[in-house]
Amino acid sequence: YPAHALRTLIGAEPEVTAARIEMREGVDAATSAELRFPGDLSASLSCSIVAERFDATLTLTGEDGELSIRNFVGPQMGCSFRVRIGDQTRSEPTDGPTTYAAQLEHLVAVMQGGVEPLTGGADAIANLTLMDAIRAAA
Repeated sequence: YPAHALRTLIGAEPEVTAARIEMREGVDAATSAELRFPGDLSASLSCSIVAERFDATLTLTGEDGELSIRNFVGPQMGCSFRVRIGDQTRSEPTDGPTTYAAQLEHLVAVMQGGVEPLTGGADAIANLTLMDAIRAAA
């Protein structure tokens, strides 16, 4: 999820500069990676299936501010956007369906011919290519 979010938001493919994977019984239980995107943009990601608590936060930091999205993969658990520009901060709560309900609704609309898919095979392959590069770097 974090790799796909970063690729989508930045709109480019990164290079993996460092990575660490914790394996448990043959499963990648926790992963962290440092990425470098074109334009000298850096990103860090981490994910775990053995974390003490659920935390799906995406934070983008720029020269003048920061955007933090809490529970971007689980909005049904309380999703919010926090925006800081200079010394001004505001929070924007969100409301909507679970991610699975939204995905199913989109799939039905695509299958009925009403909309184009938001992602496709090339996007999935690019995401898996990044995941392979993270594994290789680790």
